[in-house]
Amino acid sequence: MSQTSQILPLASLQPGMRLAEAVRDRFGNIMLTADTTLTESHLAALRQRGIASVRIVPERIPPSAEELAAMRASAEARLRQIFRKTLDLPGNRRLFEVLLAYRLENPE
Repeated sequence: MSQTSQILPLASLQPGMRLAEAVRDRFGNIMLTADTTLTESHLAALRQRGIASVRIVPERIPPSAEELAAMRASAEARLRQIFRKTLDLPGNRRLFEVLLAYRLENPE
């Protein structure tokens, strides 16, 4: 699992939550695969099979405006350091912009 996850009891699960790992029955058979988005019918099947808890991927909370600004400043400062001697060369300004956009979309 690359993301953090948490174990929740069946009573706390809601449709729309995403599984962090496969759910297996008491015989080891896979009932639901990792990354499945839970539905009401999934929850009913889990109850019926006596599954007590599952590991889910927590919801991502979008960063605040201040956090976004700090992330942008940090990414831009790092890229400026990397391109410090070559930013004025042909094509490097565009590469800088593309890398900055990528780093802002994929901060982890």
